[in-house]
Amino acid sequence: MAVVSKKRRISDQPDDAQQIWDKFRQYAFTSVWKGYQALTPSKHIKPDEPDITGEIICKIRDFFDSASSPSWVDHFSIHDDPPINKPGRKGKRRQRVDIIIEWCTRPRIHYHFEAKILKENSHPVGNYTGSDGLGQFLQGNYAFECFEAGMLGYVKDLNNDVWAGRLQNTFKENTTKLRVHEEGEWKKMVIVKDLNHTYYTKHNRLKLEPIGIYHLLLRFYAPDNPYLDRNFENLLIE
Repeated sequence: MAVVSKKRRISDQPDDAQQIWDKFRQYAFTSVWKGYQALTPSKHIKPDEPDITGEIICKIRDFFDSASSPSWVDHFSIHDDPPINKPGRKGKRRQRVDIIIEWCTRPRIHYHFEAKILKENSHPVGNYTGSDGLGQFLQGNYAFECFEAGMLGYVKDLNNDVWAGRLQNTFKENTTKLRVHEEGEWKKMVIVKDLNHTYYTKHNRLKLEPIGIYHLLLRFYAPDNPYLDRNFENLLIE
């Protein structure tokens, strides 16, 4: 089976390129989901993003190492906060993305994930879409050789639907600032059957091909959160 070289342009890729990336995306998000499922979300209300990401990565490694895991995990590895080798940045000046899942079949391809907390007042949508979050992909600092990547939103309060609504409004109201592609409006997607809060946007990048971003919202609030039974229509606008 041919695998897409990360050095090639999208327009030069073979016909089966999209099928390969569709499968790769499914494996990458399944890995994240398995890592998340092994945690107790309500025990991670206070920890910050690096702590949560580190725990998810540990659980993904357990999933990859388990004798009961599917055979496809033999071809994958995961990297925690790896430095990005990009022209113009060397050594400690290299930037770091939160997670890279690597398909270890030559030529190797990589799925980049950046994670941000979503929490009322202290961690608004602007942090998620800003220069240290989604902006790293739009600026070409992360996944500059790829045509898609992932954002993880760690939801600390309200609920996933509220934050999905706020993100949707933000992309709709800031199409120029966030370089939203004409075919890239926020929409709900199904990647893995049990992932109910997965979404997609597409963005233009300067001097690079457009990039598709798959957004996954993960709950990290207590199950007895009093907000869960409320009507959220008035909370969708920040």
